[in-house]
Amino acid sequence: MTQQNFSAEGIGTGGDVSSNTVTGGGSVISTGTGGGGGAGTFCFTGDTLFKLFDGSSIIFERLFNERDWYIGDEAKSFNKDGREVKGLIVNVFESIAFEYAKVFFADGSIDKVKPNHRYFTPSGEYVEIGKLRGKEVMTEFNRPLFVVNIDLVKVPEGIKMYNTTIKDHANYCANGKRVSNAKNPDILIS
Repeated sequence: MTQQNFSAEGIGTGGDVSSNTVTGGGSVISTGTGGGGGAGTFCFTGDTLFKLFDGSSIIFERLFNERDWYIGDEAKSFNKDGREVKGLIVNVFESIAFEYAKVFFADGSIDKVKPNHRYFTPSGEYVEIGKLRGKEVMTEFNRPLFVVNIDLVKVPEGIKMYNTTIKDHANYCANGKRVSNAKNPDILIS
């Protein structure tokens, strides 16, 4: 595993993930080129906390491994007015990535996420985390949180990454931050 530090401009915007093999909804699938918010990319490491609407949290790896139990459950989500709402979990995905961003926040928390995953910002927009060094994201409590630093970590042997699709509101809370969900990717059943 190698780690690389980047300038204040951020760390890039994602790219081709056509070599990823993804498991979702019980099928092995291959993804096409990634897009904003993780469409075609699967974004968080397995130790990332995913917030359920009842206030409990579960790590993404467990959410994926027990997806038959959690699909149809309710995630903590937000409507377009910024109010907390129930978001129906439609699917949970797993893939292999060969790099991720290690994001350091002012509260001491660290997210391990693909650099093109979009976080909700105080301006009311979702922006790729790789572009937010020195800027703020919004927490699940609608408070701004400063992004202190972002390192790109290369993992030649690959690392499992996860994401989910939330019906209607298309967002959820990961490690206490508001993030965009995965769109249903264009998939090929293998």
